[in-house]
Amino acid sequence: AVGDSIAISITGPGALNYGAIVNEQVRGEFLVTSPQTPTVSIKMSTHDWYLLICARDGRDQVTPLIHGDQDLGSRVLENFAITP
Repeated sequence: AVGDSIAISITGPGALNYGAIVNEQVRGEFLVTSPQTPTVSIKMSTHDWYLLICARDGRDQVTPLIHGDQDLGSRVLENFAITP
């Protein structure tokens, strides 16, 4: 829904934090900084992050922590791969 937001925190070597929000065009938009009060926040290790973005293992192979909207967090993680 418009205004839903997510904060992602990657821990370990190469740690980073980023976020996204659903904009008025109902499309995801990356944020320069993580939202202060996200709809959902996800925290995972760099190892789990690499497995997900590289589509090397499925969602059931990683152990991220999801706080907030569990359904939204699960949907994000199921579609996390950036490689074809």
